[in-house]
Amino acid sequence: MTEKLWPKSTITQIDNILGDFSLPFAIPIPTSVSLSGRTGFYRLPQSFKDQLTRASVQYQLSVRFKCGLERQYLQTLFNYVPCIKPDPPSPLRQLSYENRSPLLGPEADPEGWKTIFVTFDGDISTWMRPRQRVGEVFLPEMHQLMPLCSARCQCSFL
Repeated sequence: MTEKLWPKSTITQIDNILGDFSLPFAIPIPTSVSLSGRTGFYRLPQSFKDQLTRASVQYQLSVRFKCGLERQYLQTLFNYVPCIKPDPPSPLRQLSYENRSPLLGPEADPEGWKTIFVTFDGDISTWMRPRQRVGEVFLPEMHQLMPLCSARCQCSFL
């Protein structure tokens, strides 16, 4: 980000600051915060903006510069996506990856899979048939690979 902070007439009043300067700095962003009145720590949410729901999470960096009696404020928005490092896959899945062999199923590698039980309780209607009460129906169980997240890390300025 490049910004002119003061006009030349202001700068000439102070010795040795005439010209272009770079002021690099780094600010560590905490991964979690504690809220007053609540116990525990909470992870910072990632940046989010949705026009349809009018909801957003935005982060803003503000910097204040002072030169004599004059002050200058700079602000910029930035996107924050927290770094997430998943747990390692199960030992049997790691072995499959190393040997480039097919993944073992949930029966052979139960640590590497999460079993999801799905039930449906409600009404079904189609364009050909009026609404009918189905009641509680158990669908076949589904399996999802573990861990349930992948690695990501990003921070960009808008």
